[in-house]
Amino acid sequence: MKDALLLSIFCLFIVPCFSQQSEIRGVVSIHNSETFTGKRQYVSGAQITDHFKKATPVTTNSNGEFRLVYVGTNEKKTVSFNVTKEGFRVVDPGSLTGVTGQEDKISVSMAHPDSIDNYRIRIFNIGSAESIKQLQIKLREKHNEITTLRKDEKKNTKRIKELEAELAILNDKLSKSEETAAELARKYAPVNLDDASALFREAFLLFQQGNLDSADYILTKANLANLVHQILSERAKLGALKEELLIRDSLQSQQTREVTEALRFKADVHKTKFEFDSTAVCYQLLMQLDSSDTKTIFEYAYFLAWLNRYDQAKHYYDVVLEKCRLLTAQVQQVYEQDLAATLNNLGSLLINLREYREARKHYQEALQIRRYLAEQSPSVYESDLANTLNNLGSLLNIMGEHSAARGHYQEALQIKRRLAEQSPQAYEPELAMTLNNLGLLLNNIGDYPEARQYYQEALQIKRRLAEQSPQVHEPDLAITLNNLGALLQDTKDYPAAQQHYQGALQIYRRL
Repeated sequence: MKDALLLSIFCLFIVPCFSQQSEIRGVVSIHNSETFTGKRQYVSGAQITDHFKKATPVTTNSNGEFRLVYVGTNEKKTVSFNVTKEGFRVVDPGSLTGVTGQEDKISVSMAHPDSIDNYRIRIFNIGSAESIKQLQIKLREKHNEITTLRKDEKKNTKRIKELEAELAILNDKLSKSEETAAELARKYAPVNLDDASALFREAFLLFQQGNLDSADYILTKANLANLVHQILSERAKLGALKEELLIRDSLQSQQTREVTEALRFKADVHKTKFEFDSTAVCYQLLMQLDSSDTKTIFEYAYFLAWLNRYDQAKHYYDVVLEKCRLLTAQVQQVYEQDLAATLNNLGSLLINLREYREARKHYQEALQIRRYLAEQSPSVYESDLANTLNNLGSLLNIMGEHSAARGHYQEALQIKRRLAEQSPQAYEPELAMTLNNLGLLLNNIGDYPEARQYYQEALQIKRRLAEQSPQVHEPDLAITLNNLGALLQDTKDYPAAQQHYQGALQIYRRL
């Protein structure tokens, strides 16, 4: 149920100034073009417009450069803008913001929609396959240790119970392997490797090849923890070095960005390898670097919720929510998507804490924002809208409001069908999930014929996906086989129920 959308927030400070004209400058390039072709390719003729029409629209030149002039706008003001060109789409909407008068050019990357979807799928498949692979290794290790300890079960009772509890947690993660992969895909597909540090780029390219250990080795060899301590030590010196402040601050900021980028990726590598303590250390180092970085706090909250540490996760989500509300009040259209993501995830967390009324309130606010965003830019935000509709439907089902739950599921289903028609590989897994949820609801209220119809459609999709990528999609296929088996048992179609149960059992035994 957790929404995998991650924040892309930059802390921008508004400083009063008296100038009545200012500008932002930027460059638009093809996403990852230099990394994969050896030469950076630029987007010429792209239309640049301010969200609030405070600047005259311009187009990018042959080098992808643009200069947007704001008349009657002071410097150091946060502004947001649009970049459009037929056949292209902005990869990271979070890059469409800046501060008037800033010296650095704003980097925006674009790509064909199919290229973006295919790249995200590649990251998803690697993340899912490696996550399952690492999980299987850890499961075997713990099973082997239990087998050895049971030779003297009385002596080792305490340790056996600890291992059994750890096995239960790992088995729970098996059903959520796609969630981890989807989180990786949504987080890293928008990253333009052309603008990334050499360290991050080298590690990430190894990750894309499935070499997680090699990626982790490069990041470990860089001694990121030591670099964080160096940065912190350097910050302390800056106060006493006023004459060198501007130079050192610039270098330190660049180093901070590079170390932050690498640490964030190292955290995800450890998470994919189920090394939870190492993941937490990375996030703690990130928060030492910048305790106000909303993106880091959001990701740490998500990680804690993923570990079922709900009370800790709620604390950090509440911190993010407060900061997002302040940022949204300053620059509404830039930060609304981040506010909606935080509300959505906090709603899911509150369900686990059984605080259903509060969860509903957060979901409804997230839904209101995402409806507005989807109206403004359907191709970017409709998938997020469908996710919140699905989550709210699940909550209403728990609360016994089946009619309202059904309405939200069906609206989500309508969106997912449309998205899956446009890009089957990217959205068919989400379509199958919504079909499965709707089947569960209808089964619970006794509408067996229609429930069976939705289950069978979900099963058809999941069989096809499992044939293409068994490691990624077989766990989900087993869940739907099991659910359909339960429905057939309720309708006394015992031979068919037995057939579906046995299909699920066969997959689980193999896994």
